[in-house]
Formats: sequence, structure tokens, C-alpha cells
Amino acid sequence: MAKKKNVYALLGNHLRKARVSKGLSGNELGSIIHLSQQQVSRYELGINKLSLDKLIEIVIFLDIDINEVTKIIAKQVEYEKMS
Repeated sequence: MAKKKNVYALLGNHLRKARVSKGLSGNELGSIIHLSQQQVSRYELGINKLSLDKLIEIVIFLDIDINEVTKIIAKQVEYEKMS
């Protein structure tokens, strides 16, 4: 059986790509949304779980299409249903 993917890591990777495309460091993003660089990194790696409030804050700040975020979550739900 394939290793189960971590939806938080998938989301975090998407957020990291958006942050980098905006030319922001983890430290800069953290300062703006009141998190340490370490916490930003943990979110991006999927180590720590993002709250819905924090996810929305990051999505708004980085101007991420919310449909892309929901697609990531939906794909993971379907994957888990089939497992």
C-alpha cells in the first residue's frame, strides 16, 4: 500500500510555493502574520497542523486562490476514502 500523504504537508508545500513566488522569506511572512520563522517552516513542512483561521489569514495575505486549497483537501479526502 502507498504511504499515506499528509494533507498538512501538501497544503504547506502549496503555501511555501506561493510565499516564495511573492519573494518573501519565512521570517518576513512570519513577521507579517505574527508567527516565528520556525512556525512558518513547521506549517510548510506539515509538521504542525494549520488552524482554519491561520490558513485563511495566509491565503488572503499571499493572494492564493482558495479553490486551489480546497482541491488539495478534496484530493486527500478522496485518497483516504480509497485507502
